[in-house]
Amino acid sequence: MADTGTAELVVGSDRVDFYLTYTDENNLPINIAGALEVKVQGQSDDLPATDLDISGAIYDQANGVAKFTAFGNAITTGVLGALPSATFTLRGKLKDSAGKTTFTPEFKVKWAHQPL
Repeated sequence: MADTGTAELVVGSDRVDFYLTYTDENNLPINIAGALEVKVQGQSDDLPATDLDISGAIYDQANGVAKFTAFGNAITTGVLGALPSATFTLRGKLKDSAGKTTFTPEFKVKWAHQPL
């Protein structure tokens, strides 16, 4: 059975933007106005030498949304190499205007070579 909780991207897909909503413990969006840093960070058991640390931009501050442009470019065909795919466990990182750091729950993204 397929893992329906994992998004899939083609390596090097530069037309795919990723939007991440930062929420509080009640799953309500938090205002990220003045945030010093919005990032997506993570690792893969498939590519243990590859760490992701992707900077984004505030997209909708009142609703806690950050945008990560050309998200598919985070993994290239050169990085993936001969592997058919690699699944990364990621989480969002927010450093607010007071310098406090908050992380989102983990989520998974699978990068794969372009299908035929």
